Amino acid sequence: MHLFRPLVAVACLWLAGCAHNVAYRVQPASATPCQETDQRDCRAAIRHPLRSGPDGAYITYVEFDDQGALHDRARTRQALDLLRERTRQRATLLVLFAHGWKHNAEVGDENVRDFQALLVKLRANLAAYEAEHQIPPERRRQVEGVYLGWRGLSTKWEPGKELTFWRRKATAHRIGTDGAIEIISELSALRSQPAANGGRHALVIAGHSFGGALVYNATEHLLMRELVEAQQCVPAAGAGEPQLKIAPFSNTRVESAEGVALQEDACKPVPASVADMVILVNPAFENTRYDPLEARSRQIPFARGQMPILAVFMSEKDKATRYAFPAGRFFSTLTNNYADQGQRKRDLVALGHLKEKWTHTLDVPDRTRQLLGIQSLMGMKTLGQIADAIRPNYPGWDDFICGNANTWSLDGVELKRYADSTPAPDPHSPYMVVRVKGKLVNGHSKIWGEAFNGFVENLVTARFAGGSEMSCQGGRPMRVPQ
Repeated sequence: MHLFRPLVAVACLWLAGCAHNVAYRVQPASATPCQETDQRDCRAAIRHPLRSGPDGAYITYVEFDDQGALHDRARTRQALDLLRERTRQRATLLVLFAHGWKHNAEVGDENVRDFQALLVKLRANLAAYEAEHQIPPERRRQVEGVYLGWRGLSTKWEPGKELTFWRRKATAHRIGTDGAIEIISELSALRSQPAANGGRHALVIAGHSFGGALVYNATEHLLMRELVEAQQCVPAAGAGEPQLKIAPFSNTRVESAEGVALQEDACKPVPASVADMVILVNPAFENTRYDPLEARSRQIPFARGQMPILAVFMSEKDKATRYAFPAGRFFSTLTNNYADQGQRKRDLVALGHLKEKWTHTLDVPDRTRQLLGIQSLMGMKTLGQIADAIRPNYPGWDDFICGNANTWSLDGVELKRYADSTPAPDPHSPYMVVRVKGKLVNGHSKIWGEAFNGFVENLVTARFAGGSEMSCQGGRPMRVPQ
């Protein structure tokens, strides 16, 4: 009895510290949704507009329980129907985000706040681009965000949080295998429908940490199917053979080594891909999960002008995936059998921490390298001459995609192709594994910094603002009309 009482007390304290397996967004959606203001934050609304005007961004919350089932199917269905109705009217940039470990959809969660801010910024970026290029108002895009919530935070106390590693990882994979596929498939189908204003929708799917594992679990088979189907129309690789270009939600494009498009009937249509772009930031899943897609993609070269489809960003300063993840995997893989030590290492280490997987690096270059010497500056007569001399002459996105430059830089952040791994990655592959310098993402959860966030916003805007396909005939980038 004396021993029983302390155990009961400990159990009560443990349960009190648990984050319960419940939905946080329980207010049903309506045609006149909660309007977020400085005085009202729509605490329980499953869907609401953000502070960006009537044509701005909306956010919808989709929450799953630990079994991968929707917490309330009817309420979620109602919210998604309103999202669908809004997208029928105007071309829409759809952004789905799956949060990671130690987070959920609760009001005040940092990931909720940061994702809302990202949606507002994306809308502002698109608006600026559309205004600069004089796109008629009736053809401009709106933004819809979907926050995919799950019980990434299952206990509120330490060291209990750290001990949830194995259960939360398994839960993320289960949700990705079960419930998330339904929502992603629905958004993909919605993405392929034309808008009333004649524009085309775009879909970005993003995940962080175990949310990255969730997203990859839900999309890897669709990404593989797209690649396998596309390859069927390409002869065996060889000198002068055609190169493959995957254009999501359209026919596969195959080009010769000179960049000349072959006859359209040379390829059958490829099933609509899962999304225009999948972005994983500090994903917490092992390299062996990525091995099949990478191996298949290396079988033939991709054409110049291929747009990215999957982008994995891993911070070199991410201690959680660099150290804690292998430690957790060590115990769960003790009884596994491997073909060799290389396979064992790939199964222990998180994707993005092995050099042989890197395709790009992301860094803030040393600006002093771009400045002229004092003597050169002193010899100039006007401020205009000085400004022209020190302004970085960065290559543009189109030149980067067409392979005319190996670096794309904007707002002081530099994406550079990585050529030191063996074998060297295909420079035009749509599957990117990017090593991110600590100056941009200084830790596992510090993914919302201004510089890195700004780069992601620029990447998404550049990727979609001018169309989904790029022709690089004669070395000159040309957008394919939409």
